[in-house]
Amino acid sequence: MAETTALDDLAKKLPEYLAWHNVKLSAKNMAICPVHHDTDASFHVQDNVWYCFGCRRGGNIFALAALLEGLPAVGEEHFSTHTVPTLADRFDVPYEPVVPKGVPPVEHHIREIYRHVHKNLNQRNFKGELKARGYTLKFAVDQGIGGIAKYTEMINYLVKTWGKETVAKSGLFNRELFDSHRLLFTIMDHYGRPCGFTGRATAKTPPPAGETDVVKYINTYNNVVFKKGKMFYNMHVAKRYPVVYLMEGTTDVLTAVKLGLPNSVAVLSNNITVEQVNVLRSFTKVVIALDGDEGGTGKIINLLKALPNAVALHIPAAKDPDAYLNEHGLDAFFKLDELEARGWHLTNKKYNNVGDVKEAARVAANSNPLYRALFAEIIATRSKTKLQTVIDAVKHEDQLIQRYRLSKIAKAIETKPINLKLEVGL
Repeated sequence: MAETTALDDLAKKLPEYLAWHNVKLSAKNMAICPVHHDTDASFHVQDNVWYCFGCRRGGNIFALAALLEGLPAVGEEHFSTHTVPTLADRFDVPYEPVVPKGVPPVEHHIREIYRHVHKNLNQRNFKGELKARGYTLKFAVDQGIGGIAKYTEMINYLVKTWGKETVAKSGLFNRELFDSHRLLFTIMDHYGRPCGFTGRATAKTPPPAGETDVVKYINTYNNVVFKKGKMFYNMHVAKRYPVVYLMEGTTDVLTAVKLGLPNSVAVLSNNITVEQVNVLRSFTKVVIALDGDEGGTGKIINLLKALPNAVALHIPAAKDPDAYLNEHGLDAFFKLDELEARGWHLTNKKYNNVGDVKEAARVAANSNPLYRALFAEIIATRSKTKLQTVIDAVKHEDQLIQRYRLSKIAKAIETKPINLKLEVGL
């Protein structure tokens, strides 16, 4: 469909776009403004145009998408390549853009290949796998989850349309990912455009030829569109919030989203990169909810050191967020202790003797006083020591620290006396 026709069709999607952002209109088409901190329901909609009497801004769906998602506005560079296809795919408006100026054809074609796969993911043949994970068909379609039912037919169409070389560069010839009955999760870029896929093994997934084990997760190969070390799963949604929950895998995030926590993202690689850390620094707060196993603990410690805006959730019994959320729900998840670097160290430390408890008490004494009671409880529980004994140990270590600091100050004054000049004005 031509761009002008797609623009006309998208302009009528403002109510759906507001619903996607959880903006609820009253009978008089008024709502709390999603653009600014509004308390008086100043946001008004009429004939697919919006205006806020509070912040005095308005426009159509494209103007709102620019404000809420950072998508290029009408007249800006990349409007046709970023905004239109993103919204067209989201609201099922047919759109086949021409190759934009300045964009290498291979990049454009790979994006179009991914759009085609995303739009044609099959949910019906994967109902068993979806149901087992608690996903309804609607949720699966909305989140871009499904599988490829007729791989050979799809490949033949893609090769005929975009050429064998381009399809090869897109990674679609990877049968282990796309043709082994894996449940596919669409990975969106920052603007919400399909840029890759994660495939999760199912009970029907066969091992590769000559092997006995099945790899649980496989991602699209890195290419000009997909850079695993620079992306997060679900970041195109989470970027709209000041607080982000950082999780391990796609299923952790999807469970959180399903239960009402849309501002959660997943890393796509084993090691979190500098580029990903820089993205996380842009949030007001990062809540780290990675798996509590040995590998996850190492990542958490490194992230707490690198991110001054981060805390880590203490998930009991080293469970992953998916398992904990399914078992206990979102309310219990929100009540989990949020630990800074020292607290995480104490929580995951091994306590073998009295010396370990003393060392932990010293760490707690060096921490923010607001956390000391929590840290003392953690130490007591982990080391199986009486709580009062730990509290006394923390107080003792705090006194030693204060004495040391006072002695340093006294020594400094003794070495270089401070001359005080008192002026009295009459």
